[in-house]
Amino acid sequence: MPAARSNGNTPCISCAVVPVRKNLSGISALRKGELRVRLDEHRAALLAIKRGEQPWPEVNAWRLRLHKEFDEVFASTQLPERPDYNWANEFLLKARREWQTVGNREFILSTINSQPSTGFKRLGK
Repeated sequence: MPAARSNGNTPCISCAVVPVRKNLSGISALRKGELRVRLDEHRAALLAIKRGEQPWPEVNAWRLRLHKEFDEVFASTQLPERPDYNWANEFLLKARREWQTVGNREFILSTINSQPSTGFKRLGK
């Protein structure tokens, strides 16, 4: 974690948002097989950290709890050691072809509604 500002001593509280978000997303991915980018239920807390409204000891304690939880979940995950590279490559090639032929809005809607969740869950089975 980028823990210090330019003076090397003061913790960069707003920098804690990145590892907190990564741990929250990682925990969800390992538990449910879904990579979550939007963390709506934690939005208020994350924005409070980013605005500097939370004291460093509180932010750091949450960050450390999440890191410990991530380690515990990682130790018992059912996800494979390595991803299915062939499936991922096929998905990306298909996505690129569809993007070029269908257009932005339609592509995003069709991709969100079909392939990603099915494909990611497939990796954990």
